[in-house]
Amino acid sequence: TLRDTSQETPEEKTEEIEEVGSDRIEKADENLETDDRSNETSIDVPGHESEEASADTSSEETKEETEEEKAEETLHDIPQEAPEEKKEDVVCPEKEQEQQPQIIQQDEKTRKDYLESSSQEQPSDMSLSPSLSSPISRITEGMVLVEKGSFIIGDEVGDQEVYSRPIHEVLLTNSFLIGKFQVTFEEYDLFCDETGRSRPEDEGWGRGRRPVINVSWWDAIYYCNWLSEKEGLSKAYDSEGNLLDKNGDITTDPSKVEGYRLPTEAEWEYAARGGCKSKGYKYAGSDNSNDVAWYDSNSEGKTQEVGKKEPNELGIYDMSGNVWEWCSDWYGSYYGFEQTNPYSNSVSYRVYRGGSCYYIATYTRVASRGNVTPTYTYSRLGFRICRTVS
Repeated sequence: TLRDTSQETPEEKTEEIEEVGSDRIEKADENLETDDRSNETSIDVPGHESEEASADTSSEETKEETEEEKAEETLHDIPQEAPEEKKEDVVCPEKEQEQQPQIIQQDEKTRKDYLESSSQEQPSDMSLSPSLSSPISRITEGMVLVEKGSFIIGDEVGDQEVYSRPIHEVLLTNSFLIGKFQVTFEEYDLFCDETGRSRPEDEGWGRGRRPVINVSWWDAIYYCNWLSEKEGLSKAYDSEGNLLDKNGDITTDPSKVEGYRLPTEAEWEYAARGGCKSKGYKYAGSDNSNDVAWYDSNSEGKTQEVGKKEPNELGIYDMSGNVWEWCSDWYGSYYGFEQTNPYSNSVSYRVYRGGSCYYIATYTRVASRGNVTPTYTYSRLGFRICRTVS
């Protein structure tokens, strides 16, 4: 364990230096005046160049110690990496609807102007922070493959609202990539800076690797289209929020979409449950909510940095708790028959999943679901990205 030298007082450091330096200098020249010796030994040793041979030894020893202390302090400043992936399971719950002041809300003209400007070339020389020197490659490398398959969607336990039932089988015929983490402020702020958008509020909790919040469904799909353009992919959404295939035609089949998008509700729950490796946990990766989720009892009601809890079997983090996550499709009632690649594109509300740091653990269950208008913004609502595998 590295010693934290930042807690040592200047007096403690000076006394340590004075003790070593004084002994050395006394042996080098006992004729020096007492006042001179006191002044020499109080000098900052790393920058001191003694003319005495024996004092050189003291200076070198103290310099090595100081350099070691600086190295230790530097290591303390390095952002901690997320914990290594563990093969567990993940789950997702719903959200209790609450009216919050809208912090970011775009009108229809603003939405259309942005989405229809995809042909305009974006600046390529944007300034990046050292911790995110290659944002696009970092984002795409931070995605997890979810292999196609079938699963039972809905509330199999019976502790959710009626709109999470009846349970029924869903078949997903295409594999897809989904974000290992929720999109963070660090990533979203780059998008804002490059496109001239205002950065969303962080509620005073901090930015960096905390999940971005106070973003509407429209904000989330703008980000997806921007990311697609950066990587030379076809946009996933038009100005009305419809899905687009690689030829730019409207589709309701997510498997035909080339660019980055939000996951469908079915894809979200399938990934949260661990895909084809699911162990059937109640929460995203465990039957113990505290292992995998940030919720009201362990978060102080604030968002936390992504990746601090355990992942699910697929290595995906925070699908239970921390922030609710937007899904791509509209909200619709469940019916008791089998579905293949379901995607709802009617009604006026969008689905969100996963629970949050503000709500009880029950809402972080994989089966929990909620819905709200797409212009809604909230301090515990964010998103993660998804992309179909061809």
